[in-house]
Amino acid sequence: MDAETMLWYEKPAENFDQALPIGNGRIGAMVFGGAADEVLKLNEDSVWSGGKRNRNNPDAREGLEEVRKLLREERIPEAEKIAFEKLQGVTPNSRHYMPLGDLNLHMDFAGKAKQYQRSLDLEHALATVRFTANDITYVREAFVSEPDRVLVLHIAASEPGMVNLRATLDGRDDYYDDCRPCTDYPNMLVYDGGTGSRNGIFFAAALTGFSEGGTIRTVGGALEVQGANEVTLLLSVGTSFYHGEQYEDAAKMDASYAADCSYEELLYRHLTEYQEKFRRVRFTLPDNSEGGSELPTDERLMRLRGDEGDHKECKLQIHDSKLAVLYFNYGRYLMLSATFLYIGNGENLKEFHGAGDAFDGMFLAKLLQGNSLLESVQASHAFVCACIRESEKYDYPEREGLLIERTLKKIV
Repeated sequence: MDAETMLWYEKPAENFDQALPIGNGRIGAMVFGGAADEVLKLNEDSVWSGGKRNRNNPDAREGLEEVRKLLREERIPEAEKIAFEKLQGVTPNSRHYMPLGDLNLHMDFAGKAKQYQRSLDLEHALATVRFTANDITYVREAFVSEPDRVLVLHIAASEPGMVNLRATLDGRDDYYDDCRPCTDYPNMLVYDGGTGSRNGIFFAAALTGFSEGGTIRTVGGALEVQGANEVTLLLSVGTSFYHGEQYEDAAKMDASYAADCSYEELLYRHLTEYQEKFRRVRFTLPDNSEGGSELPTDERLMRLRGDEGDHKECKLQIHDSKLAVLYFNYGRYLMLSATFLYIGNGENLKEFHGAGDAFDGMFLAKLLQGNSLLESVQASHAFVCACIRESEKYDYPEREGLLIERTLKKIV
């Protein structure tokens, strides 16, 4: 495993914070990595809890003058009271980000999963789950393609005819309208609904796929694969925010167009788009970990923290410079996967624990500040923040080399 560009673990994620993020600036997913039962928590950047609101307070101008006057007179409590009454939005809360739903995958195989490993390859923007069951190796690869506007999930087995699975869409606590086979395209499910108010956001997700060998077909509200050598599942999303009344047709067309391509073609276009940006920068440090950088990512973090019984001087002798490099690359991966051609870097990969939650923090900010990978690498946090500040002074991307050089001089 590459210590600089690979996050990897030897067990599935137990919660949202441990799942691995993929995205293309509009569609995002958190991959939990279960062997027999996988779940991808889905988001789309325009799915909010309702439509647009006019929250402008009509008394704001008057209130501003009153607050200024009271502040000049040092009547602070009265100024605060007026500010809350006349300067705050008429509707106290803005709309909240909402989950699109869950893509559930149940795989049918004999025996128990062994030699399990899940990873996120930052160089290729690819999440992978690999395990062995009954002497057969299964590999799942997931990414979200910006060129083809779809989430791609590829499943393969080391022996022919051994891929058997059932895929479903749900996860909004039944706050969606329908999930049923599409009558316009074969082997496609359409999952649709809306969120709040008369001007709310309406969405449709289309799930389809193709297999090598075996069969793939819709059965009720599920997509089933039997006896395949490998299968590629495709998920697309359309919303009324982007596509007006044609949001369902847009989702169907994106999925259908992608289904006309091979997995290799989809992966090639994804890598070409992503790596053109990711490979603009190369940052490395000598490995001082004495073999620690070869451990799974969570174990690298535990090693760096040391034991509770360790003396302070002992903890200072534990090093892993490659973890700082991994953190730097993870930050760039998140920025690229959360933006591409779309506005904002927190609007597609959103914090998401359930349909009823209010998304008070953006997903990207959560990963950059609170993810378990980052707790022990404050120096590289400072590096990334300094890079962001320094980048305002230079043209991007022509001077990224100069940017990194100057930033390193400031914090090293």
